[in-house]
Amino acid sequence: MIVFDETIEKSRFYDPNENEYIKEKITIRNDPLTRKSCRILDKPLPISRDVDIDQEIIGGFCPFCPDKIEDIGARDCQVLNNELLERGDAVLLSNISPYAKRSLVIRLTEEHYLPLGRFKERHFTDALSLVTKYVERSSDDKYATVMMNYLKPAGSSIVHPHIQFLMSDEPMDYQNRIIKAGREYYEKHHSNYWRDLLEEERDRKRYIGKIGVCEWKTPFAPRGLEHIQGISLENFSSMKRKSLKNISTGIVNTLEYYADQDLNSFNLSILIPPKGDIKRFATVIDIVARSALDKYYWCDVFALSKLQDEAYSNKYPEDIAKEARAFFG
Repeated sequence: MIVFDETIEKSRFYDPNENEYIKEKITIRNDPLTRKSCRILDKPLPISRDVDIDQEIIGGFCPFCPDKIEDIGARDCQVLNNELLERGDAVLLSNISPYAKRSLVIRLTEEHYLPLGRFKERHFTDALSLVTKYVERSSDDKYATVMMNYLKPAGSSIVHPHIQFLMSDEPMDYQNRIIKAGREYYEKHHSNYWRDLLEEERDRKRYIGKIGVCEWKTPFAPRGLEHIQGISLENFSSMKRKSLKNISTGIVNTLEYYADQDLNSFNLSILIPPKGDIKRFATVIDIVARSALDKYYWCDVFALSKLQDEAYSNKYPEDIAKEARAFFG
């Protein structure tokens, strides 16, 4: 039922530096569900390794630091009636640059900056617990998404670790495509796509491992650098702390792997299934690395991905999974 298809193209050019003809292989793959294409070139990218970021992370105004957050953190008035939700270091606030009817941010840590290898499971578990608590209080039955941008290469304007949570009457483009494709797959095969996908992937080189309710792998057609994906057949909105801890442990393991690769910036999203429709969907966690923040960092989003909507990766998913397994125990 699930098809993993790819096309190989070969490029040949003369390199005067090496005084020889070079052959490069480009692998073009399509996502098994959405058919979205990506290109994989197994070649190093100009990502900084010995980074200089002191000036980027120290100093300046920060609304999420402990001495500021109580006084200036915007309060949600639609669901919480200006109440401040807190758990551990996590604090839930309204986003002063809203992207949806319900647009929130959750501060993860009291520390202004953390290297990727120093994030803890509790940081994400506490924050995600606030998200599920907010969902319980909300009467909305619409589209919800968790996202995280860490450091400037990932699009974050604030260094301090935080996640975003959106609830909207309208799905985002990718969310809409996943929902439509998931429903079509179910109607055609009378089976949950993500359940079938996990059954297919467990014996393949892209499978990383299982932590409680969540299984981790690399996608056949990655949507970014070092793309790692978690899948849980449990609906995120109704998850208890133990399940959220399973997801958070996988996130932290991934960040430890990124740190080992000398990376320091990433994006994360959690696809939350429509309420009452879990039989056709799954909770899907996608994490991609971004080019490392440095004094003069390189942006890895260019016309190919921004305007042509073509994902690319510099490593094969099978190789990434092999490297990442060591961090999943």
